[in-house]
Amino acid sequence: MTHGVIDRLGERIRSGAEDPSRSAELQASRREHNAPMAELQERLREVGIDSTGRIKSPERIGTKLVRQPTLRLSQMQDIAGLRHVGLPGIAAQEELARRLMATFDASIDNLLFDPRFGYRAVHVIVRRDGFLVEVQLRTNDQNEWAQLMEQLADACDPAIQYGAEPAFPLAKTVARDLAALSRSILELEFNDQFNRSMDTVNGALLDAASSIAAQDPKWLAEVQRLEASMAAAQERQEVLRAQVSEATTKIAPAIQSLIVGGCH
Repeated sequence: MTHGVIDRLGERIRSGAEDPSRSAELQASRREHNAPMAELQERLREVGIDSTGRIKSPERIGTKLVRQPTLRLSQMQDIAGLRHVGLPGIAAQEELARRLMATFDASIDNLLFDPRFGYRAVHVIVRRDGFLVEVQLRTNDQNEWAQLMEQLADACDPAIQYGAEPAFPLAKTVARDLAALSRSILELEFNDQFNRSMDTVNGALLDAASSIAAQDPKWLAEVQRLEASMAAAQERQEVLRAQVSEATTKIAPAIQSLIVGGCH
């Protein structure tokens, strides 16, 4: 299909009017994304990057077109999507994104510090054989948060993922807890990257101060100050990690309750 044909199909989907041929045409357009996605997934596997893949459902395509009235169907970057999870932190996440950008004809959508309704990740949009394939790169915490939000949206209302406030009290509480959890994960991951950088600097300073203190005891106080600063930073991270774990443990069963009992 040409971009013009695809865009006209998108307008027909957005209109919601009865159209017997629309479903078959959309299925055909979706199938065209399978080969580029599979080829990219294999290329990634060859360089040690495992991923899962999916083609966006017709329902989600239609919802996105309605939600974004100026979006053309040919520009929808996530009809084909790959996801790589398990990255240890945002430094590794951004480094992998740079590798992909250097390897493929690609652009980047960085949601690390500008979350989309709490959702954080790095998306690399690869153009392959005229099609767009979105590669989502997530840390474990980002992925767990996204899975929880998706479960809540599936149980209650897909619009929750895009900022809509649930009507049901428990769902409303869970949505607010997820928003707070997203902010905590952002702080945890940013602090972790910052502390790793500072550990290198402070480690060098500590070595130098310790060497000088061996000759001049007046430097012993500086050694102790640096050691205390590094220990305090580590302690803050441990507290924040515990808070994130506690919040996740609280939210997960609440969502299961909504899945079982419904949002009525």
